Amino acid sequence: MEGTKAPQAVTPAGDVRAIQALILAAGKGSRLGRAAEGLPKCLIQVGGQPLIRHQLDALAEGGVGPVVVAIGYAADLVRETVGHAAEFVLNPRYAATNSLHTFFLTRERISGPVVILNSDVLFDPRVLEAVLEAGEDSLAYDSLSDWTREHMKVAARGGRVVSLSKELSEAETAGENVGMLYLSARSLEVVFGEAEKLVEAGRTDAFLAEAVRGSIGRIEIKAVDVAGTAWTEIDTPHDLERARRELWPRIAARRGARSGVWRRRRRWRRLAWAIGAAAALGAAFLGGWRIARPVPVPAWETVTLPGAREVAVAVGGVAQPWWRGGAEPVVVEIEGPRTVRIEHRGLSRPGGRERVPYVVEVRLDGRPHDLCRFSTAVDSGAACPDAAVCERQRIDVDVPAGRHSVAVRLLAGELESLLVRFRVPAE
Repeated sequence: MEGTKAPQAVTPAGDVRAIQALILAAGKGSRLGRAAEGLPKCLIQVGGQPLIRHQLDALAEGGVGPVVVAIGYAADLVRETVGHAAEFVLNPRYAATNSLHTFFLTRERISGPVVILNSDVLFDPRVLEAVLEAGEDSLAYDSLSDWTREHMKVAARGGRVVSLSKELSEAETAGENVGMLYLSARSLEVVFGEAEKLVEAGRTDAFLAEAVRGSIGRIEIKAVDVAGTAWTEIDTPHDLERARRELWPRIAARRGARSGVWRRRRRWRRLAWAIGAAAALGAAFLGGWRIARPVPVPAWETVTLPGAREVAVAVGGVAQPWWRGGAEPVVVEIEGPRTVRIEHRGLSRPGGRERVPYVVEVRLDGRPHDLCRFSTAVDSGAACPDAAVCERQRIDVDVPAGRHSVAVRLLAGELESLLVRFRVPAE
């Protein structure tokens, strides 16, 4: 088994680059008041770990990195919590500036392509997947979010962002900005240039959105609607309560947190935080205060399949490894107990039916384990050399203790063949 193959962006010149990530985490979050317990928003607990850890986990799971975290308020606590999972850029003027200035300070550390996140957003990893699959120069928004004066709103036309502002009228607004932006190296340079103009003009109160809005016309940004997918920006005690009671359970369920493997990992994380809290209380009596570093949720590894036919699939400019199968099964050997995620895409004839039904069979140790029926269509954002690539689908299998074989094959349907990859949580 080899490590995760991170998504890579392919430039027009054919160069391949890893996708960086930037988390803007310099602010204090004063509107949370006592609910923040003196912590910056990025360290507030949701689902048993700090908010920023959820973001780091999602980035690692999506293969995005390296990560830079821009810090300010309680900088040492953020460094302690994040540890070696990221590099840091300090905004010493965080109290007098806003996200634009914090972003501008990272110009020597970020070269693009890059995914930029606001640190106060809890999101289902499918939001990140949607943005990555849309490709470079894309922004996530929610068309079902209620129009509110405080929201950073998005105006879109023809699938492109035409404006980004809190001042948009309800008639102009297509939805709320999620706080996730994926920029190519060229577009990042344009936005940094716009940010520099605003900083030189003394606009220390400006949001990053203002530099993005000022760049529209020189760059095009795709508007990616993630309506119906769980996410929230945490600005107020009400937002925090909703995140904990309503949204996190939905996200955890989607990520397989109820399986045996995930339950064990969650128990260990709770134990780690309980020990950390006790240690912190002891340190406080001795005149010090430190936050214990949480046990991170694992990244996902793609398992290599020696002897199988590997196929490169370009998804929004990101090169992904897949293995080709069909009526003949694609097989992997797995040491349990662990969850195996089987991701698959159909291959069909270009110009075929709009939606294609098919059935996939999963076998565990040669015995039937599951039959899964799907309906799929061609994914316009994915391509491989010799066929039309369909939408990605998933099947999660809990493998018991010991060494086992997991096999998947196309049992019935109108597809030409199947692309498969097996992914497991890293130890």
